Amino acid sequence: MEFFLAWIVCAFICAFVASSKGRSFVGWFFLGLLLPIVSLLALIAVPSLRAPAYIEKEQRQAARDSKKCPECAEIVRRDAKVCRFCGHRFNPERLIFSDGVVAQKAYKGIPYTLFDDRHVEANVGDRAMKWPNTNAFKSYVDTIR
Repeated sequence: MEFFLAWIVCAFICAFVASSKGRSFVGWFFLGLLLPIVSLLALIAVPSLRAPAYIEKEQRQAARDSKKCPECAEIVRRDAKVCRFCGHRFNPERLIFSDGVVAQKAYKGIPYTLFDDRHVEANVGDRAMKWPNTNAFKSYVDTIR
């Protein structure tokens, strides 16, 4: 009876270790039932399928700090002025700053902010307003000026 209980416990240990390495809990449980000691030894040699947390954090940071070149589609640093792969010069007005802001300009004396999704925000009079694109903003300003 103790031998049977130890056998089941070994299968569960095998399944939990496999699950922590990103492997199938059920598959390794049954493998642990069939070959308990061999499957535990195999799990020691099997690499983990999960990426460590620090690698995921570095990948998220790299995605935030990069942009895609419109000419060659290679990934370059966000603050790059020239693509290192094809030599494409990025337009400094099209560089995206923090919070999606592409540029801050003025039209007929009204300062406005252009965002990376092409919408425009400006304070007209004492009201904060939003337009879907630059043309809509400029036509509005033309009607009031």
